[in-house]
Amino acid sequence: MREVDLDFRNARKLYHSYLRALCDQRVVPFNADLAGEVETRLEQLDFVLMRILELDRERIAFIDRENPDDPSDGRVLRSNAFEIRLLTEAFYYFASRLRTVLRHKEEPCPLLEGFECAGVRVVRNTLLEHPEGQDSRVFGWSWTVGSPEGPILKVHRENHQVDVFPDRGLYVNAQEVKENLERELQRALAPLGAEPRVAADRGSRCSRTGR
Repeated sequence: MREVDLDFRNARKLYHSYLRALCDQRVVPFNADLAGEVETRLEQLDFVLMRILELDRERIAFIDRENPDDPSDGRVLRSNAFEIRLLTEAFYYFASRLRTVLRHKEEPCPLLEGFECAGVRVVRNTLLEHPEGQDSRVFGWSWTVGSPEGPILKVHRENHQVDVFPDRGLYVNAQEVKENLERELQRALAPLGAEPRVAADRGSRCSRTGR
């Protein structure tokens, strides 16, 4: 398993500070509803990723245990794999929606439109949502779990497809989302005159719409 800090707690704290600064000032217009959606998406990404990591650890412990010949082994591992894949795909769809809002041409989240997460974009657009497109055509439904890079989708391919939008792995792609978003948020806080605050569970959203 990839031994890196993958949780989104710091990104969520930074975003809370950013959103609070937008609510407090009256200069930079923004869409409070869409900006609030981003907060929810970050919470979802954090939950989903932590659950996948937990399931990954459970799978490793189950495989490495003593007396690994229980007749129910196959059922347990299939259930584990089903949930990991389900949550992996959910992560990509939630992260893609996060990307869409932040990069929107009307800037519902001002100063964050430079955010990009190429790994998520590739997996969601070319492997999950539009594999029938001429630039993809990767239809295979294979995947693997157990890699240090995290679950990898469409891993088994025809020889001519090996280099067609390969999935780098969920943990690698999630790390890119986390690091890129934190960098953009740090850049945005200074112009807004804000400092990071401890995120609250409730009450961080604005009631007004700035557009």
